[in-house]
Amino acid sequence: MTDDNRGGVPPTGHSDTSRGGGTPTPAGAGGGLFETGPANVQLLYVLYLLGFVLGGLSNLVAVVFAYVYKDGAEAWLKTHYHYQIRTFWLTLLYAVVSALLALVVIGFFLAVLTAVWLILRCVKGLNKLQKAEPIDNVATWWV
Repeated sequence: MTDDNRGGVPPTGHSDTSRGGGTPTPAGAGGGLFETGPANVQLLYVLYLLGFVLGGLSNLVAVVFAYVYKDGAEAWLKTHYHYQIRTFWLTLLYAVVSALLALVVIGFFLAVLTAVWLILRCVKGLNKLQKAEPIDNVATWWV
């Protein structure tokens, strides 16, 4: 091991040849919070969850980050970015429908279900990220 690479972590970059091609980066390795990588994806899931405390502002920040970072990501991480983007837009749709239906009371129940749905999607994403796995069905309307 040379002094240039004391941590034993392969060099970062767009080429994945140092890890044998398609081997995914473990969730804790590589990239900072503001670089394309597992740490950034994890930050975005946390921002979605913080939306409950910050009134949705962090959700807006998260979706902008997902759009910015998705193009430079490895294939398995791209599924997470697309899942996060879709989660944002579906949450917005479900929230608007819930607000409209709040006039007939059922919207309050739907708003709670939307919150639970968002939490479940974030937990699923974080779980897959921890295992360095892609999201299976990015296009789903469910969890």
